[in-house]
Parts: sequence; structure tokens; C-alpha cells
Amino acid sequence: MATSIASSPDAHALSVVKSGADIHDHSSLVPQTISVMSNSFVDHRSTIWNDLLSSQVALFAEAEFQHLENLPGWKEAHSVADIGCGNGDYIAHVANTFPEKSYVGFDTSDKLVSIARQKFDQDDIIFHCMDIQDASPHSLFDCAILRFVVQHLQNPLDFFGSLRKLIHPNGFVVIIEPNLEASSSTPELKNFNALIKAYEALAKNLGSTRAKLKDHNGLHQLIGNSWQISNVEQIHSTHCREGWNKTGVAQILNGWVNIIEASQYLAWDYSSLRMEIEDWLNSSGQQIDIALNATTLRAANH
Repeated sequence: MATSIASSPDAHALSVVKSGADIHDHSSLVPQTISVMSNSFVDHRSTIWNDLLSSQVALFAEAEFQHLENLPGWKEAHSVADIGCGNGDYIAHVANTFPEKSYVGFDTSDKLVSIARQKFDQDDIIFHCMDIQDASPHSLFDCAILRFVVQHLQNPLDFFGSLRKLIHPNGFVVIIEPNLEASSSTPELKNFNALIKAYEALAKNLGSTRAKLKDHNGLHQLIGNSWQISNVEQIHSTHCREGWNKTGVAQILNGWVNIIEASQYLAWDYSSLRMEIEDWLNSSGQQIDIALNATTLRAANH
């Protein structure tokens, strides 16, 4: 049997664009607006996101890059924007894999953008700490990547309206989001699976953006009339015990637990849950398969 798993539900919760976050929005399941939090809290959360974002890149990047390489228009794209770039790990890996392009990362977390600038001081990547609604690029982007960002948006229509102004008429947007139901572990992490199911049920009951991402009609409601869905694919990143990145797998699984617990929306025996994960990692765990949904948008008038 298998259990649904994926990347951290809120790895960009403090780095998502300002237009998509509100501390009082329960649909996103965790607090997301950093401006109303204490500096110590933000610094603590930013450290968590830094570790999680790095683990996500280490585990998922190879499968994601294969998808990008085969995506129509990717090879021709010269300029790429990473919206909600966090600590810059992802866009830096993209740049190293596809060095013929120029890259710009946008994020509203001062802490994470500072980390990105310190770690990746290279000419082909520029990092901006700003909301995309305030962005005024010298030229339009050929492609924008939204990786684990859209699920956190409170006002997706406003967000995608603003994004449309930054993308070349012939350009496109790549949305990458976790697919919990299509992900699995062998053998089953039963307690962990139960937590994820409860989390997903809560998201659905609250009518969250995350829940709407799972079907075609719901996605249309999020993106509005400025965009059309041109492609939807499922990406799988499979890791077996022999040769897997144990530290990365542990950070992904425990990251879920830590953030759901911090949200205080689900009462759970989190200590037992962490013990289950530790036992699975150290003894019984044989394979983890992480599924991601990759959606490509293009301008509606294209």
C-alpha cells in the first residue's frame, strides 16, 4: 500500500508574492503575511524555508528539468522569471542546466532574497525583493515559473492579471504544484497518510486555492480570462532506498509535519507521527514517489 506525499505544503508561505497572502485567510491553512510577524519569527521561518527549498530542489529538479526541456517554447525562451524564488536554489539550478538564458527571481522575503544574493552571485541571475505588482522590467519575460506558489494565493485573479503584464505575448507560464493523491511511499506511512488526508479535506472544505488547482474548471477560476491552459502533465520523482538522499527525504516529510503543526488547524499526535517517519527512514522505508502537476499557460489571445 502507498501513502500520499509531496513537498512541503507551505514552503513558500513566507516568500509568496504579497498579492496572494493574508494573515487572516484561513483558506491557505497557515499564516502567510510576514509584515505583521515579529522579526524573530520571520527569521526562524525563513531558516525553515531555506532548508526545505534546498531539499525540494535536490529531490525534484532532475524530473522537473526534463519536463522543461521538452516543453514547447522553452528552448526558444531567452528570459525567465522565477516568481516566489525563495532562497534562489531552484532558479540557480535552472540557470546552470540551461545557461543560455537570463534569469530574474522575485520574492517578498528580505531574508530569503538576501540568502539568494549571497549564495548565487552570478551575472545571469538577478534577484529582486518586491511584489510583481510593483515590477517594471525593461523588457517582457518569455517565461515565468511559479513553483509551489499558486496554492498560497488569496487573490489569484489579481495576481494573474498582474503577471500578464510581465510576459511577452508569445510567452508562457509554468505552474508546478504537488499532487498529494498521486504521490506514494512504500511501505505505507499510515499515520502520515491520515494527516495529509485530513489536511486536504480541510483545504477542500475551506474552498482554498489549493483545492481549486486540482481540476480544470477550478484552475480556470483562478487564472481568469487573460490566460488559457495549453498543457497539463504529471511529473514523477522516484527515490529508492539504495542511493536516495535520506536527509532530503527526511526534511520533506518532517517539513510537512512541522508546518501543519505550526498552523494549529489540525489537532494530532505529532510526536508519534515523527517517530513513524524516523522508523520508516531508518528501517522499513524502501521507496518514495513524489508527483507534481505541471501546467502551462499561454496568453488567451495567442
